[in-house]
Amino acid sequence: MTNLFNRGGPIFMSMLSIILLIIITISVFIILAFCLKKTKRSDKKLYALRHLGYMALVFGLLGQIVGLFTAFKAVKMGEVISTPNVFIDGFKVSMITSAYGLFIFSLAILLYWLFNRFLLHA
Repeated sequence: MTNLFNRGGPIFMSMLSIILLIIITISVFIILAFCLKKTKRSDKKLYALRHLGYMALVFGLLGQIVGLFTAFKAVKMGEVISTPNVFIDGFKVSMITSAYGLFIFSLAILLYWLFNRFLLHA
């Protein structure tokens, strides 16, 4: 797991991990508010959950673009010999941040839908 974290780029993977932790924290607050029978709806928390999911998706794609840009720059400067295997491995590594961002986005949207459908409109 730490290998994927380092290969995906610590900066973008750290930002995505922070977004994931915030999504989990907001979800816990929504569940606790429901269990304590607070009647006030938490629409702001729901919208924050959804928007954080969108942010994770954007950061994941941005991480992929920056990774590809850096890889192509290294090939252009002659630091790396360009073979098809190098391009395939570079593209595979660049997909790590996109996959992580997509996972966080999917989790956030699923939680948003579940909370909106079952907890808050029950």
